[in-house]
Amino acid sequence: MRCVALVTLAVLSFIAITFGLAGCASRCGSTIVSLPRSSPAPVPESRDFSRRGIELFPGVFVDRAERTVEFDAAVIADVSFAETPRVYLETLVCTPMTREHEALLITRVEATHIHAALLALGLEPGQPGRVEWDGSVVRTIPPTGPLIDVRFIVNDATNPGSPPRVYEPADWIVSTREPAPGAAPERPARQGATRAAGTDKSNAATPGSFVFAGSRTRTATVPGADGTTTRVQVYAAQAEGTVVGFAMFSSELIAFVDGFSPDSNVRAPEWIVDTSRVPPFGTPVRVRLQPIVKAGAAVGAAVESR
Repeated sequence: MRCVALVTLAVLSFIAITFGLAGCASRCGSTIVSLPRSSPAPVPESRDFSRRGIELFPGVFVDRAERTVEFDAAVIADVSFAETPRVYLETLVCTPMTREHEALLITRVEATHIHAALLALGLEPGQPGRVEWDGSVVRTIPPTGPLIDVRFIVNDATNPGSPPRVYEPADWIVSTREPAPGAAPERPARQGATRAAGTDKSNAATPGSFVFAGSRTRTATVPGADGTTTRVQVYAAQAEGTVVGFAMFSSELIAFVDGFSPDSNVRAPEWIVDTSRVPPFGTPVRVRLQPIVKAGAAVGAAVESR
């Protein structure tokens, strides 16, 4: 009965997304489509992970008891080239044919399915952040939404049968700035000590936090076989490759509250993949999203930009 209820709730959530986007499309006089997705990069399925919950959608797993959403991904950052060891990061998890050159992971699952799975846990999305520049002053509007703990789970290839290793995004990211003598290399702010889901009612975002921003829809022009074009509404996180964000593109499904402008004229690139820590290109990864607060708790604004 519990599984049936979960499936029913998630399907209803997904229908809500679909009809919500469809309503937007009808108001805009256009149609929602799924853009073509293909990629030369390997994206192996991570079926050998310890499964949590049920596979609600292809590659998307929901565990209502543990309040987690997990989805399949793989390492897309390739730091094996001695000539070009630096991979500058602007997003953490992307979709195929989008931001592979500046991402840690790639996923083939539908971003709307991840969105629906989070709705099935009773969460309501906030808004992606954005960067405004009037030519002289840069203003960062942080994202809002329920706090989400983000973890990367990898099987230990050196010790088959052992528990998977769990990382947070900051473990695989390092600054290009030279550390002070004797100091460790600088990393992005961490999410802090893991908090049991439902125990923190403050919902206060801190540096290193992620939130369920929920992305947005946008209009795209799709060419037809007959040479004509069609205006369509697309889910921006899918089309732009901003499933789990880092910089602010104003379209993140899961947004980093310390996001920064991706424009190098506003801020020089700083964060790169840590070549000493990131798993090899193509390594299967399970991305785990876990709400930090109870469903229905008040959603507050994220921290102001510094």
